[in-house]
Amino acid sequence: MYKRSVDCRLKTWVSNEKRKPLILRGARQVGKTTAVRNLSESFENYIELNLDIDEENALFNTEGSFDELVRSIFFFKNKLQKKGSTLLFIDEIQNSPQAVKQLRYFYEKRPDLHVVAAGSLLESLIDTTISFPVGRVEYLYMFPFSFEEFLWAAGQKNMIEVFEQIPIPEYAANSFRKLFATYTLIGGMPEIVSEYLKSKDIHALNSIYKSLITAYLYDIEKYAHSQKEIAVVRFVMEKSFFEAGKRIKFSNFGNSNYTADAIKAALMLLEKALLLNVIYPTTKNTPPVEPNFRKSPKLVLLDTGLLNYFSQYQKEMFQTADISNAYD
Repeated sequence: MYKRSVDCRLKTWVSNEKRKPLILRGARQVGKTTAVRNLSESFENYIELNLDIDEENALFNTEGSFDELVRSIFFFKNKLQKKGSTLLFIDEIQNSPQAVKQLRYFYEKRPDLHVVAAGSLLESLIDTTISFPVGRVEYLYMFPFSFEEFLWAAGQKNMIEVFEQIPIPEYAANSFRKLFATYTLIGGMPEIVSEYLKSKDIHALNSIYKSLITAYLYDIEKYAHSQKEIAVVRFVMEKSFFEAGKRIKFSNFGNSNYTADAIKAALMLLEKALLLNVIYPTTKNTPPVEPNFRKSPKLVLLDTGLLNYFSQYQKEMFQTADISNAYD
């Protein structure tokens, strides 16, 4: 397990006496489950439910009281109820609207239980088919490894000591540039970082990149609502790897014949799934700084490693002395 910045925020949540059930949000495979399991080491009891599993999903489909639900969860997992010492992790919670509804009762009736929920398709369903109890839950976002987290994982203790110095000392600048180029090349997906630090082999990562992208494209079929929408979203997802970092227009996106409204809707869905960001510029230089939606936005993807692999930038990134030249 590698140190993640989210670890401190999770511990802060645990120590807050007024905490609410926590919805851990983030794209698939950014390390949500690993972070929760790491947190569980500080608890006497850890219960993990995966609502992809029928038996565990069925726990929330009975007509009994909330208290009976809690007792059935502890019984099913062969755990004793001890106040203040149990972490309950409900994974793939998007598979059970009933489980989502019960979150308010964990807050109101069992505040002694530490409840975290997450799901690989959760992002695309929030505020649409699933309604989370307003005011009864709180949210925490998780993303791929930052550069600082990459330095932690790589054991670069000397680099970490000077990381926050502005400017970075001249004696460390060249080493930072090399490490940042590596980080930019491979990206920050946890499985990629872990494999690279073991093998130092870029080519060994390709099968992992492929499986991650395949999984993201497969997910589209789950959260799009029609075959037509699936086709548009899949097209936009694939073309986004080539349009990343650029100012885009919804009309004629990727040289397609799809309408501007269809492209915009697909991008909004993918943005909601935290796979990309559509960032509008601002024309103001004084607060409040507000986006100008009349200007063309810039497209930014979840991870540079996935971008480099899919768009075949790896060779250029690996060979260039200045990473900014690779995208010219």
